[in-house]
Amino acid sequence: MIKVYKEQAEGLLLNLERNNDSAARGSDATASSLKELERILKVIRIESRTLGNSDREKEILESWIVETNVRLQDVKRKLLLDSRAESATRTNHRRFETATKNLENSTETLVQAKRIMAETEAVGLQIQYNMSEQRETLEKTQNRTENVLENLGLSDQLVKRLSRWWR
Repeated sequence: MIKVYKEQAEGLLLNLERNNDSAARGSDATASSLKELERILKVIRIESRTLGNSDREKEILESWIVETNVRLQDVKRKLLLDSRAESATRTNHRRFETATKNLENSTETLVQAKRIMAETEAVGLQIQYNMSEQRETLEKTQNRTENVLENLGLSDQLVKRLSRWWR
């Protein structure tokens, strides 16, 4: 299913990149294509979380999502800058560049946060596994202790019987 979504997203993105001319700027078709592409990327991100694939496959998919988001942001930036290029002043241009840099920084921060979250999850899973092993060890130790106590009780009874018999 993700493969189909990826193909749709690639098609939309290529179409947006090719049609980045003055006729396509600001059109309803361009806006709907942008919204559809964003929707598909969200669906892929959600679907990727439910996959039981290997970590490597998830990393490849996540890398593709990040790369596609970067390409999408480039298309949006070009559309925005090109549509306003004729009337935009230098101040507006600097403001757009600043906003773009802020978005790129935010994207980097989110990618780093996601990486840290994945590492934390891996550590948590390892701790959970270790605690499970320790629980099994404790349960075995408790069973052995109970067996020893039963044997001690039985031994105590036998010693008492023998001591009565020898008297």
